[in-house]
Amino acid sequence: MVTLKVVARRRAKQEQLRPALDQRQAEPASPLGQMHAQALAMHDQKHQPLHNLQRSDDDDECITSSGHVLLEMQTDESIIAMNQRLIRERNALMQEKEVWQSQLQNQHINLQEVLHATRLLKLKIQHYQAPVVDTLVPSPTSS
Repeated sequence: MVTLKVVARRRAKQEQLRPALDQRQAEPASPLGQMHAQALAMHDQKHQPLHNLQRSDDDDECITSSGHVLLEMQTDESIIAMNQRLIRERNALMQEKEVWQSQLQNQHINLQEVLHATRLLKLKIQHYQAPVVDTLVPSPTSS
């Protein structure tokens, strides 16, 4: 494969600049550069916690650098048993939810009936308490 002269010159310039960049990145002279290096170190520490595991002697637990405890791997049987238990609990909760919903629906229907009966009673009371107005005989004040 033939490399072009332009490409060869660019690569040569980049190779000359690369050691200078590496030295500059190794020791940031400005406070901004130091803060940038600290931020990069914090980012690396935060996003790669599994590389820095600590073992606690008393419990044989792995603790990451961020303080998270890694649990031991469980066997497939215990995971299957836990899943079955969770499924049973979910099904029981769904049945309980259906019972509560039916009770709530019955209470709603009963309240609607009470509200309807209350409105009818209110209308009857208003009808009997209304004064009887004789509209056929003109009143003496209207003429």
